[in-house]
Amino acid sequence: MPAFELINVQVALGGDIRSIVDRSYPENAVTWPEYEIIAHIHGAGSMRGAANSGETVNRTQAEERERLISLYGAEAMGHVYGGTAAALPTKAADEIPKVSKKPKTAKAEPDLVPDAEDDMFETEDEDKGDKKKPKVKDLPK
Repeated sequence: MPAFELINVQVALGGDIRSIVDRSYPENAVTWPEYEIIAHIHGAGSMRGAANSGETVNRTQAEERERLISLYGAEAMGHVYGGTAAALPTKAADEIPKVSKKPKTAKAEPDLVPDAEDDMFETEDEDKGDKKKPKVKDLPK
């Protein structure tokens, strides 16, 4: 049984960037044949951020073909693959990058909390007791 690669992509419905649908693994990733049909329906420019998820789904050619026809119709299938009986590709095009399996590290944000040695508050002793009263430093102009 062939393993169809799953593609993560955001689709601008009808090319409208105000109406974007996220089709990503694990819930909504698309197979490569499905990617090509969606691109045919909505326009090649509507496909954004495509990346090979590195995951696959096991289906026979017939199962994938029936699934695509039920979702998008025989006409769309015929336009993209020249008929409803054509062999479907199981692998994504080479220009689709693979998703890295390594977790991404977030970029460090500037430290917005002052360090203890660079405290925004100074303390001064009160006349009575050990309690300290905070005093705000003058900020540079």
